[in-house]
This record gives sequence, C-alpha cells and structure tokens, in this order.
Amino acid sequence: MNNSFVFVFPGQGSQKVGMGKELYDENPTIKKLFDEAAKTLDFDVLKIMFEGPLEELTQTNISQPAIYLLTAGLSALLKNDKGIIPAAAAGHSLGEYAALFAAGSYDFMTGLKIVAERGRLMHELGNARPGTMAAVLGMTNEKVEALCKSIDGYVIPANYNIKDMQVVVSGEYPAVEALCEKAQAEGARKAMLLPVSGAFHSELQEPVSEQFEAFLHTIDIAAPTIEFVSNVTAQPVTTADEIKTLMVQQLTSPVLWDQILRRFLDNGHMRYIEPCAKPVIKGMMRGINKDALVLSAMNTTTIDAIVETCNNNA
Repeated sequence: MNNSFVFVFPGQGSQKVGMGKELYDENPTIKKLFDEAAKTLDFDVLKIMFEGPLEELTQTNISQPAIYLLTAGLSALLKNDKGIIPAAAAGHSLGEYAALFAAGSYDFMTGLKIVAERGRLMHELGNARPGTMAAVLGMTNEKVEALCKSIDGYVIPANYNIKDMQVVVSGEYPAVEALCEKAQAEGARKAMLLPVSGAFHSELQEPVSEQFEAFLHTIDIAAPTIEFVSNVTAQPVTTADEIKTLMVQQLTSPVLWDQILRRFLDNGHMRYIEPCAKPVIKGMMRGINKDALVLSAMNTTTIDAIVETCNNNA
C-alpha cells in the first residue's frame, strides 16, 4: 500500500460557471496567480469563469486556459501552501498540462502560455473543419472499435476511459451521429454527443499538430521531478524531448486513461487528489476500483478536508 497521493487532473468538459470564484475571494495565493494569468490572455478569463455565460466558457480557446488556470492553481495551492507533494501525476487530455506543472516540467505561466496556444489552434480548426465527439456507455472496447469501422465516414475511438464501460469516439459529425444510433440499437446503455466543437484526439487534428510542434520549439520544458504518465503511451515519461513529442502526438492519439489509472493501482497507489471545478476522474475511478480514495479539491472546504485527511494519515 502506497499512502502518498497521486494528483489526477480532468480535461475539457470539467468547466462550470463560477469555477474558482470562492477561492479567488478567499485565498491570496490563488488571487495572485489568477490576476497574473488574466493579464496575459486576450480575453477576460476571470469574468467568464466567474460569471459565464456557459456557452462562452465552453469554447475551446477559453475553456482550455480557464481549466488549466483553476486546476494548476489548485495544485500550486496544495503543494506550496498546504505542503501536499504528489508522488505522481497524470491528466486526462487537457489535464496533462496541469499534471506537467504539478510534476515540475515548467512554471505556472509557461503552462498557461502553452495551453492558451493549444486552445487557440484547436478552436480555429474547429471553426474551419467542424467535428464532434460522443460517449458510448455500457459497450466493450472491441465492440466500439468494430462499430467505428462499420460506419461510413471518419470516426475512431478517442478516449478509453473505463474498459468495456465508457469509450469516447471522435470524428466527422455525420459519422459520429450514425455511430451513436447504431450503438444504441446494438445494446449500448447510452451513446450521446458531447458539447465540443472539434474531433479531438483524431487525425482530423493533424493541421494543428505542425503549428503546435513549431510553437513548442520556442518553449523550455524540463524533465518531470516526479512520476508523470502519458496519455499516449500510459507509461512514465522521463525526458523533456519526449514530453514535447508526446504533446504533439496527443492531439491525434487516443487517451489511454483506463490504462493509466490501472497502472497506478497496480503500483499500489490507492489515494488520489483531483483538483477540479467538478469531479470527473472520481467517477471514472469508481468504475475501475471502488476501493481507491479520490478526494476532490474544489474550494476551501474540500481543501481543508484534504489537509485533515493527510494529517490523520501522516
């Protein structure tokens, strides 16, 4: 049994209006980080985070830096103010960028710069070449993969979230819609479109890859100081060059989230902290191992409870 915590970070879709407002009002560390970040973005990120509207907060170019701002900010608060140092870190899709911050690969503002550029490029591509994603629940991985191959048009598995229970697919609108209809007809518990503007983690993101790779050449990234596990390989990454390569590959590769969580569990990690606006990883973990403890760090109350848990188990 490993009693230290793994930090796990949710991705796009975990945003909600009001996220971070209480923390901003009550915590000087968060206020300073948020104010510094807000000065560097070309939109009023705090107003949209705190007041909405949700439609604006959901836009890729806004939601990605907003989610990073909150989740990486919570990570900084836990580490620097509360002394909770993660044993390892991983993040789901966009969440990888907060995980890399938690793992010491770059400072807070460098991470924000990377995420803002990633969100901008993906948003522009979504406008120029719309695609979508859908969650298929209650169907085996192999069945979802076979359904994708049976559909006219481009649709592929994009997120393996819970083995044989939850797979997200990505592709062209008509193909994804057709897959949802066919999946429900063939026994899926549910198959539903997700509120996204692009076919993330698919070959349709290829135009973003070259631009993002060129951008990353201008950024300094260090090797992680704790274990960091990649979406693309579900394996630890130990060098800065490999991190940059995988950042680019992640745009067009499926997220192997189920494998990542099972790897941590197999290595004895049973305690997790999810810095978030609303719990996402907690529900996924419940579908994999109900005995694992996932604590959601969302506001002052939940952070105080996490500190108390750490003190009681010290």
